[in-house]
Amino acid sequence: MDFLPYINTTFVLITTPFHILYPAGIDLLAPNITSNKHLLQWFATNIGNYTGGHQFHPLVSPFPLGLKPHMGSRPFQHPIPYYREIFLKTMNDTEEMTMKKNIVFAGYISRTHEGRSNIPSGPKLGYEQYLEQIARSRYVISPNGDHPDCHRHYEALGLGAIPITQLDPYLYSHLKEGPIIYDNDNWNLTELTSTLTLPAPKVNRNMIFEEYWMEYVERVVGRPLWWWDVVDAKRSKLAEFAASNQYKLQSNDTL
Repeated sequence: MDFLPYINTTFVLITTPFHILYPAGIDLLAPNITSNKHLLQWFATNIGNYTGGHQFHPLVSPFPLGLKPHMGSRPFQHPIPYYREIFLKTMNDTEEMTMKKNIVFAGYISRTHEGRSNIPSGPKLGYEQYLEQIARSRYVISPNGDHPDCHRHYEALGLGAIPITQLDPYLYSHLKEGPIIYDNDNWNLTELTSTLTLPAPKVNRNMIFEEYWMEYVERVVGRPLWWWDVVDAKRSKLAEFAASNQYKLQSNDTL
């Protein structure tokens, strides 16, 4: 962030854990970001962890973690192609999406911290099987991961299922159009299922696409912005960007 003093035009800052490693000085850095006179808005993933205590600042807004990135050769390490396959299958098979057989899917939940001890956990599945189970379900048990916002929330939304989360509705308000269930603390499956809305509300599956979040950023900022189009390698406005990427379901089309 040494470049901040040299910026002499208005800008929007978007940071993810890949840009800022917490804590790594973020507590000292955050005031310099929010006080920059050219800043329009700072969007941050897992806003409560990566904004140095500035999550309630009016110039700080939440940003999605999105789907898992490419990380290797095995399905869980290199998930995008597997996700795309199931996504397209369910997108084109309207009968499968409208005839969801499971009310709640509880996938495998690793006991990485004490807060997960009472959360229902299913058997370990291969990634494709895991996604297929989500696609057949109306709701998905989706507690906090290493941080509150996790990839599972977006896997569920993209496959038409509503995540049942522990998220704070203010700090993670960017997901409210999902919809999602916020701040759940009852993990008894029988009791939980009895409280769920059936049939489940329609899910906004566009929330796994980068154009959706570009539009979200512009809506929060209140003005159109320039974006870098990696497909055509040029600066583009959102409408131009979306047109150039239309129907190109490549790995960079999803978050």
